[in-house]
Amino acid sequence: RKLDSQAFPGGGHCNDISLKGDFAYMTDTSKGRILRMPRSGGALQEWFTADPADRSLDGLVWTRDGTLITNTYSTHHLIRVAVNPDGSAGKATVLTSSQEIYQPDGMRLAPDGAILLVEGGTRPGGGLKEGRLDRVTVEGDRARIEVIAAGFELPTAVTAVGRTVWVLESKFDYLRNPALKGQDPGSFHVRAVALRH
Repeated sequence: RKLDSQAFPGGGHCNDISLKGDFAYMTDTSKGRILRMPRSGGALQEWFTADPADRSLDGLVWTRDGTLITNTYSTHHLIRVAVNPDGSAGKATVLTSSQEIYQPDGMRLAPDGAILLVEGGTRPGGGLKEGRLDRVTVEGDRARIEVIAAGFELPTAVTAVGRTVWVLESKFDYLRNPALKGQDPGSFHVRAVALRH
């Protein structure tokens, strides 16, 4: 099959991609939107645009019941985007979290259908290993957050293979934090976490 490369219309920053039905959906973090493209190929289409005050869309995942959940890295929200019968994006709802999250990033499904979420967790002046792996259960307009593991160095991606969850550490703080400029970040890791339930 021939590979294709397409620029985001109007520019942008592709962050995450999730497949659903006949489309690939992708977040554009810099412009706060979700684009989609038919699996068969064709032009990228703007599918959803976030509230201007809540635009740093990052991770996205489709739940087993066909719900799209995305998050905002800078404003620390989980957002459910409804899908209209014609496949267009409907109302967006910011979910109320059972506990605070910070710098939410990659999301994927656990074997039981719950959402796995990694958080960067590093606040200005904070430590380097404050990232977390969470289990998220959406109940109406609420998101129940359960911390599975902590101590990661700015994790950005997560995936589950059977009962093992793999968490990717990015160490972006060595690029963004002036106090760390020029320091050696050491080796990079993908950490394995066993699911207990």
